[in-house]
Amino acid sequence: MQAAFGGVPEAQLKMATLAYEGRTEGGKREAARWYESCMDAIPVAKFNLATMYYGGDGIGMDVPKAYSLYRELAEQGDTDAMFQIGKMLVSGEGMGRDAEQGFRWIGKAAKAGHAEAKLVVGNLMRRQNAQLVEIKDQREDQSLLFLTEQWTTDSHFSVPLHPPQQLLLRMAL
Repeated sequence: MQAAFGGVPEAQLKMATLAYEGRTEGGKREAARWYESCMDAIPVAKFNLATMYYGGDGIGMDVPKAYSLYRELAEQGDTDAMFQIGKMLVSGEGMGRDAEQGFRWIGKAAKAGHAEAKLVVGNLMRRQNAQLVEIKDQREDQSLLFLTEQWTTDSHFSVPLHPPQQLLLRMAL
């Protein structure tokens, strides 16, 4: 415990975990304080704190703050965070809906190996009435996946995909 109060990030993470599990005083509110104290050194602490804000788990729900934390992690290559902000953007949960940007993040997570993101992309590719075309864009050095769908709802998002317009997945090479 002295190490946590002394600023050792690993010890702070341990205190956050114990508090979150209810094994120390203060509960989840205390866990959030510990996660915040070590989140710059330990990315999983930032992800856990974002998840707490996103669901209002023991602290006040703050979806924009959760999005901001997830976004920082996604930009550092965290595939779980990429997938989470992708889902948030596709559904418009807590912010404006931007399906194109959301699918870009989901595509990026899938390309980086995130299992659930790969499943979403695979499901979209297999849907009835869907066409998927990959085009190499030399200017942006990216693969562009254009998905054209009829009116449908994807099971991961419970929002209709926009027909007959094209949805774009940008996947970094």
